[in-house]
Amino acid sequence: MSYEDANWNGKLLETYDCGIDYFKISPCRWTLRQNHIASSLLNYSDSEILSICSTSPTAEAPDFVENLKR
Repeated sequence: MSYEDANWNGKLLETYDCGIDYFKISPCRWTLRQNHIASSLLNYSDSEILSICSTSPTAEAPDFVENLKR
């Protein structure tokens, strides 16, 4: 499942069943476009990644870029 999957449009993804106190995380996949975007970000410097991916670059935690690269 991908957020770009037309079958998922407008649907809420349920991850918790309160009746049995159970979290269920469905598998997902990236589209080729998403994979290309993520791969291309690795070609940027840390400061460029911070400015591209954050809405508040000066307020991010010191490990923001490191976490994105994982």
